[in-house]
Amino acid sequence: KTILEIENFLSKKNLKFGMRSSWNSITNIEILAKEYLKHQVKNISHNIDDIILNYIKRDPKETESKFQRKKLILEKRFALFGKFSTLESIGAEFDITRERIRQIQKSFAAKIKKKEDINFAIKKLINFISKQTPILEETLSELLIKENFFNTVKDIPSLRNIISSFDKFKFDNFLINNSSFKR
Repeated sequence: KTILEIENFLSKKNLKFGMRSSWNSITNIEILAKEYLKHQVKNISHNIDDIILNYIKRDPKETESKFQRKKLILEKRFALFGKFSTLESIGAEFDITRERIRQIQKSFAAKIKKKEDINFAIKKLINFISKQTPILEETLSELLIKENFFNTVKDIPSLRNIISSFDKFKFDNFLINNSSFKR
């Protein structure tokens, strides 16, 4: 921003450069401190692998075997420990339909979609990817790990799946050609 833009912004808030405050004469410091703490930004992690893992919990109504199956499905669909798996490949592994795999993923995503930490992380990821493209897939994956978005390498299909599970971001705005993004 230019100085003029900043001055215009300040004037709209009845502020200006060089103003003196009366902070040292405030008598209700405790109330002000409580108000500050209430609105203070929390130190939220944006590591999506960790956030998703943190939310994979057993429902008291489900059996241990169903929970373990659900956990493995989510780990593979979100590529939490490496390679991303398709609906078909997971369905074949567990002898269930690809539709059932999709339902399990969708149900899980719906449960955590409104959580502050996953929302923050996904929006930050989208912003980061938008600023980086076009970029080689391998370079992007390395950057995402370096910037602590993920613990493991994510290919384009896994990124598309993760983002589309939690946000309406149109990942198809970035076409893949020779392992690179193009607008």
